[in-house]
Amino acid sequence: MVQIANYWTANSPLNVTLYTNCDEVALYLNDVLVSKEKPFVNGNRDALQHSPFVFKLDKFISGTLRAEGFIKGEKVISNVVKTPESPVKIKLSYDVSSKAINANSPDMVFVYAKITDLNGTFIPTAMNEVTFALSGENAALIGENPVKAEAEIAVIILKTKNLNSPITIKASGANLESATLKIN
Repeated sequence: MVQIANYWTANSPLNVTLYTNCDEVALYLNDVLVSKEKPFVNGNRDALQHSPFVFKLDKFISGTLRAEGFIKGEKVISNVVKTPESPVKIKLSYDVSSKAINANSPDMVFVYAKITDLNGTFIPTAMNEVTFALSGENAALIGENPVKAEAEIAVIILKTKNLNSPITIKASGANLESATLKIN
């Protein structure tokens, strides 16, 4: 695995940290190699099985950071982070925590409205207000509504009595393409 720990926005740190279990990582900015490095090791980190990698960039340039992880010289994985553009859309999902909503008795799940740009890139600074609407029997929305997004996400709780009939949740916000989620 390789994970870039940076949103790559104008306010992001220029020291880009990556976490990985690979023995080498190459970092690219807009398809130009920044450098290929081994893990960063110092007195505080040398006891870690997998030390982080730190790449020092000179300045912020909007675009794409791509990390490629190598084991024994062979590329095995990559991760991409793109600079987000303006907020345009809402992406709706719900958290079942690896367990389906109980169809026959009451249940509660978190519903997430994530703010994205036109390309589907999440916007970590998004604080848009999102209004949730519910249609269908045997369910209710719990929580403040509308909800102001924090760190790209507006959250509300869906409480079901049962799922004998479909439920539809719609999320909308000013200047945002709305999203609909159907739960059967």
